[in-house]
Amino acid sequence: IYRLWANRNGYLRSAYGAKRAGGSGSTISVTAGQELKDLRIPLYAFGVIAGTVRDADGEPLVGVGIQTMRQHYDKGKRSVEMEGFNGRTDDLGQYRIPNLRPGRYYVQAQPDSEPAMQANGPVRSMKKEILLPAYYPGVTDPDLARLVDVGAGARATGTDITMARSKVVRVTVKVTAPAKSELAVSLVSGHMGSGSLSRQVEGEKKDDGKFEFHDVAPGPYTILAEAQPPSDTPQTEPGFMVLDR
Repeated sequence: IYRLWANRNGYLRSAYGAKRAGGSGSTISVTAGQELKDLRIPLYAFGVIAGTVRDADGEPLVGVGIQTMRQHYDKGKRSVEMEGFNGRTDDLGQYRIPNLRPGRYYVQAQPDSEPAMQANGPVRSMKKEILLPAYYPGVTDPDLARLVDVGAGARATGTDITMARSKVVRVTVKVTAPAKSELAVSLVSGHMGSGSLSRQVEGEKKDDGKFEFHDVAPGPYTILAEAQPPSDTPQTEPGFMVLDR
């Protein structure tokens, strides 16, 4: 019993008997001396997402990082996973993400090239306003992001994103936990869970046990605290608690 696959540059790896792009296909049973002819494997071309990133005044933004996240279902359970390489806008504010499997994608623009930003979120800044990460078509709330449909070989051009600047605040969180516990505190924007799109920013631990978040944009957040047992105790699964929503 065999499985038969086909590959070609610019095309998705495909299986014999698959009813859709990326499907697992079916097996082939071969007996001694048997010759199988005219087996066909359809190849599906990769898709592309492209567009331009601008600020609220319509000016193109250079060097903005772009990430695509694919929504899919596994045994009826919705999931969102990173897919595609990290692109970046050029001198005209344009980007192009190739080699995408057919599916539905979220697109995020992350201004990690600014001194006031880093890949996982805002960091300390002397600026009164910062350029906020945004999801297509130009929203900061992950729950309001719009999906982009990419068919086999499709070119989803015109996927433009508008990024806004905003005044920011500092958030301080105090967590009470068992002595010597190793703590991590995060701010989560959007719903938590593998099937949801969300952004998570880690807090900076201070000497007094508090956690600080710098350059936090206005909006709803969930405060998530996670505690690990001391390193000299038997390891167990980490526990976590939602402090506030």
